[in-house]
Amino acid sequence: MCNYCPVQPVTNKNQKEEAMTMLLTTQAELETFAQDFDFLFCRRKTALSFAIRLFTKGKWSHVGHIRKGADGKFYIVDAQKDGYEPKTLTYWLEKYKYEFKAMRDPNISYNIEKYKQNEKEMLGIDYDFFGMARHAYKNIAELLNNFRARKLPTWIDLSDRFEDKRLYCSEGELRIVGYSPSQSQKDPDTALTMMSDAGFYSPYEYKPN
Repeated sequence: MCNYCPVQPVTNKNQKEEAMTMLLTTQAELETFAQDFDFLFCRRKTALSFAIRLFTKGKWSHVGHIRKGADGKFYIVDAQKDGYEPKTLTYWLEKYKYEFKAMRDPNISYNIEKYKQNEKEMLGIDYDFFGMARHAYKNIAELLNNFRARKLPTWIDLSDRFEDKRLYCSEGELRIVGYSPSQSQKDPDTALTMMSDAGFYSPYEYKPN
């Protein structure tokens, strides 16, 4: 089995759990419906979140995933400035005040051990500040190239240099799913599209009161 094998798309509609996207507003509701490796596509009312969404031309500025610990508590694992580390759900909700859309793998029972192993290998990796900045550069370069005869490069691939040394949020979550470091250098909205194309669905959205 290869190390980076994205989940196969769901081709049989009966395989994909049919569920309306629920709107959750409290932590208690979230803990009722959350499952291991629900991937959370987030945004919040801050200048940084707005800037990320502006430069990536997207709706979302951050991605993480849910885990339930042996102690029965829920945790969020995501890449923040202190690296790729777990945080209690209570702390994470209070500190970051995100609203988010969850994406769930309909084949989670089959893929969960692979996800756990990929997660274990990435815990403690430093945050890749320059990685997210490349997405802003890409859109600026594409805009400038409309007026330049000598085109600027629109992407800087650092996967060989930084593989397993640092990562940013959506890159980490795509690597959990099984994409290679070079395949995972995507902004949050592109990551959501990739998961959706692989058959993931959205069981709930969370918007705190």
